[in-house]
Amino acid sequence: MKNKFTPDEFRSWVEWTRQRLPAEGDIPAILGDEWNNIRENQSPPWFDSIWSHYEDFDSRHDPDILNFIANESVLNPDDLACRFTALRYLYELSQFDYANCSLIRADAEFASTQKGFLGDLVIMVGLVKEEEVRDWRRIRWEILTAYVICDWSRALTLYNQAERLELIGLAELQGLRGQFRFLQAFAKEGLDLSTLMWEPRLYSAETDPAFGVILLCWGCCHRNDYPSVDTLDLGVVQRASHDLEAAVSKKIDLPLLYRSLLAGCQFALSEFQKAAANYVLLKSRIHECEAIVFKGAWQSAALSYSRGGETQRAITAYQRLLERFPNEKGIYLRIAELHTRTIPPDPGACCEALRKEMERNPAADDWQLSTILMLGETASQSEASEETIKKLYRSNPEFQLSERLTKSLLKVYWPSFDCLNEIAKEEWVFGETLVQSTLAEPSQASLRTAVRNFATAVEIELRSRIFERFRDFRDAYSVKSSQPERSDRQPLIKPNTYLEGKGNLTLGDMSTILEHCKRPQGKTLIEFEGWLRNAKFDLNTNPMRLSQVKDLRNRATHPSTEAKIFSREHLANMQKWCREILEALPKLSTN
Repeated sequence: MKNKFTPDEFRSWVEWTRQRLPAEGDIPAILGDEWNNIRENQSPPWFDSIWSHYEDFDSRHDPDILNFIANESVLNPDDLACRFTALRYLYELSQFDYANCSLIRADAEFASTQKGFLGDLVIMVGLVKEEEVRDWRRIRWEILTAYVICDWSRALTLYNQAERLELIGLAELQGLRGQFRFLQAFAKEGLDLSTLMWEPRLYSAETDPAFGVILLCWGCCHRNDYPSVDTLDLGVVQRASHDLEAAVSKKIDLPLLYRSLLAGCQFALSEFQKAAANYVLLKSRIHECEAIVFKGAWQSAALSYSRGGETQRAITAYQRLLERFPNEKGIYLRIAELHTRTIPPDPGACCEALRKEMERNPAADDWQLSTILMLGETASQSEASEETIKKLYRSNPEFQLSERLTKSLLKVYWPSFDCLNEIAKEEWVFGETLVQSTLAEPSQASLRTAVRNFATAVEIELRSRIFERFRDFRDAYSVKSSQPERSDRQPLIKPNTYLEGKGNLTLGDMSTILEHCKRPQGKTLIEFEGWLRNAKFDLNTNPMRLSQVKDLRNRATHPSTEAKIFSREHLANMQKWCREILEALPKLSTN
């Protein structure tokens, strides 16, 4: 490699660095040049060596570079300037903007070279063991170098080393370590720890408004981009919560944004009451931040109360926000939805909240809110039937268009959809469309109606493709006995009655009969069980799924007898179970 640096040249780089590193205060990170003497208007002297390495057509990753630098560093383990220069040089080699500086080599070749130097950087960082670093100034800097290579385990060990040596106050250390773990779990890509924008120090919305407000907002659970729980490492979140809770309880003057981080962790861990209690304590003394903090605190508190099943306290939290910001859009809409969750639901209060939302937010006066309002007014006088709900929704052309689009998509992406009869298709399409066209947080009425639609589709198909076809099969091939069946264990529904064409079975009836087919007794059930096996209908899984569908459908049909709230998770389960049952049913060509 041409222009390869010599040992004397490297040592001159070290001396150049030594003259510029501050003797006191924080050691600068190996990224950036704020430590450099800007008046000299010059780049670090090793830049020419880096340029020549990538400019050289024959250059590859050179292990001799690491060997020499590592040897120099081992010989001078306490020489910060030597370590700083070595790490900065290897970092520049691994991050050099080769794409804009050369037209000779392919990107893949450069990437391979950079990957080799990045590996060297990782090795170089690890040459100094965590337990060898014994002062906070140096530990803080080593934590930043661990961030550069995304070595979270090393960073955590360094925080723990500072705790063992009692280098800073315990409460401050727990706050810093809790902040580190929170950012490890919650920080967005491009704003994460590896960018080095988050230093090992305590932030404040008052003294560091740019960074402090970002942290405070990241802790608020009401924001649209709050991470989904299944994307978080809950082990890291749990440990962050433990550190932050300890810091908040010990350090009275700890900036309040750390309560927001703590509450965000508690919300992710389903500790909703604790989260709400911390959110309501948030406030800011900076006028420019006060509105953001107040709104985020009370909206997050309301959501925490709601998730914890404390519906009335959630409504009260939203009302507290409206006392300060009476024209805030979207809040009355959330209050209206919460009134549908009270036991019993309060349609009158729901309608009143919707009217107030439309007054403050004319853009929200679309057909969906109008339909919900109509349903609420109907329910305040008498129970609206499912047919009434369908007529109200289908009276809107947008919903009709959504139904047609949903049906087309189902035909393309769910082949079994075409096997359903027309009535079952209609039920399924209405349920899918109802949920997709509702607001971000569907009302309880929408969720319950969709659940009933999916269950009805299963009921129709199960009756026509299992029970009616078995009856036809028995009529054609079986010799009916004139003697009554005897059994010590009869099902609640006598299958003969239906299979001989006398009566109709509900979803619950069919579920009961299929359960009894697991251990059939009596001629009819034994024949039925054999027919199901021949049709490859799984009697281990399907009856269990059908029982789950039946129970959830009953909850949706009789909400006044069930205290639990319906959620998107319930609906997702219902769709999944119903699809599994429909997929398992014999195709129309099966006898």
